[in-house]
Amino acid sequence: MRTAFLSIAFSLALAACTERPPEPFALRVEASTDEGAPVAAAGVTVDGKLVGRTDAEGLLSLQLPASYEGRRLTVEVQPPEGLKPVQARRELRVERILTRAQGSTERRTAPLEVRALFAPTQRRYALMVDVGVPDLPIELFGVEKARTNAEGVALLLAPGVPGDTIDVRVDAGARPKLRPRAIRQTFTLPDHAEAFVLAGAFTEVQPPKARPHRPRRL
Repeated sequence: MRTAFLSIAFSLALAACTERPPEPFALRVEASTDEGAPVAAAGVTVDGKLVGRTDAEGLLSLQLPASYEGRRLTVEVQPPEGLKPVQARRELRVERILTRAQGSTERRTAPLEVRALFAPTQRRYALMVDVGVPDLPIELFGVEKARTNAEGVALLLAPGVPGDTIDVRVDAGARPKLRPRAIRQTFTLPDHAEAFVLAGAFTEVQPPKARPHRPRRL
């Protein structure tokens, strides 16, 4: 009897030793800009505690303890300098799901994924100028940034903050015969990459023809 009892106790102890510990929960975080570029070095917090930073591919993978099962977590991704969050915070519930295979039921960890999206605080906008006159100065907010080429065209990139406006002016400068004296337009900068076109035409004023002098009759 004693031997049987010891055998049962040993079997239970052996089963306890060989039982697998609960599987931890895998958390995957992906950070990118609204144009699809990965965001590196973005800090990731879980319930306000920093747990890591995204790599060069904008990814961070880590494991949460099995004891987190049943908890609700707040995962937030902090943007590096020069970016602002569009979608960077998510509430997650840590739980396991039941799966049935080959007549048995198994509890597996539900995938935990967070995708953070950021937008640059400042963008670069393409600006095309076509006025048909060569070598005219192109001013942004009164500062010369480029000049038209031989065809009277110029292409430049202008930095700006979304929501602001950009003032573009092509000045006739030292060409007193050109009309109008300037071609000007103001653009409102959207929160996405955009190309603007300033098109216009200068005309050259011809001096009046001198009338032939007729001798006066006495």
